[in-house]
Amino acid sequence: MNYVQIAFFILLFAACNPNTKEKGNTEEQTIIEQISTEDYSQFNGIFKRDKEFGSGVLYLEYIGENKVDFLLNVSDETGSCSGYIEDVALIDSQGIANYKADNCENLNFQLKENKVEIVETNCELYGLNCGFNGIYIKKENKE
Repeated sequence: MNYVQIAFFILLFAACNPNTKEKGNTEEQTIIEQISTEDYSQFNGIFKRDKEFGSGVLYLEYIGENKVDFLLNVSDETGSCSGYIEDVALIDSQGIANYKADNCENLNFQLKENKVEIVETNCELYGLNCGFNGIYIKKENKE
């Protein structure tokens, strides 16, 4: 056998070696672990809803173990609609907090530098013509 044939067999063996594939999964797992252990306390604070979406306020506090305690209160200008919820949301591997309940299929909190975008799916926690959707801008730290 010549050196080219030996090199070919080494490459073929490395590509088929199950230990090589496990190493790739380990690196991917490490990345997920780094994301999941990120310090989300930077999102602690008060967020006010962008006027484009109506009146609202969001209080967030990271309580550890990829959980965020939240209080969300919205209303319209006339006072005919209001919504309120206070609970805990779980932060997934992409850094998105999700809340689910019997009367709310999903409340998605997309955590960004100084704002939170909320997207809801089939939530019935408020009156007609009202909702939690919107962008909430950070105003001050929660104490």
